[in-house]
Amino acid sequence: INRGHIFKSDTDTEVLVHLIEDIQNNVKVDLAEAVRLALNEVVGAYAIVLISQDEPDLLIGAKKGSPMVVGVGADEFFIASDATPIVEHTKNVVYLEDEEIAIIRRGQELKIKTIKNKNKTPYLQELEMQLEALEKGGYPHFMLKEIYEQPRSIKDTMRGRIDKEKLRAGLGGL
Repeated sequence: INRGHIFKSDTDTEVLVHLIEDIQNNVKVDLAEAVRLALNEVVGAYAIVLISQDEPDLLIGAKKGSPMVVGVGADEFFIASDATPIVEHTKNVVYLEDEEIAIIRRGQELKIKTIKNKNKTPYLQELEMQLEALEKGGYPHFMLKEIYEQPRSIKDTMRGRIDKEKLRAGLGGL
């Protein structure tokens, strides 16, 4: 606020974008470097994907504590929280590790670096998913399917852990 930033919400996401912009403008670095520097200040989990109207051929993804996968196709890339929605487009993926940043520029190869500025060689893995895993179950997109499947997912997670007679949950190993 003292540097002239005007916030339209109370979300941490908006604060992060303003921090990235502030670093880019005041330290005079490119967007990828500004993201890297800003993420060194972040406390907690995140999974972010950024695109700038100033650089529409650049896509930056980063994660810590949340899942993120980069699909690598023929002259195309995909970013998602899981491989399921991208497997119909490519079988080759890179799973980002915590505090890694994917830098994707149109016409170039995928670059991975850490928030500590260490370049990493992307570890390409081939997906082996069945058609059943691809099906959206009649929903228009995977996110909606996941939302409606939450009760079943919780039930499946708790299967064998609930003793209805003793009214106890056995959560061994957690």
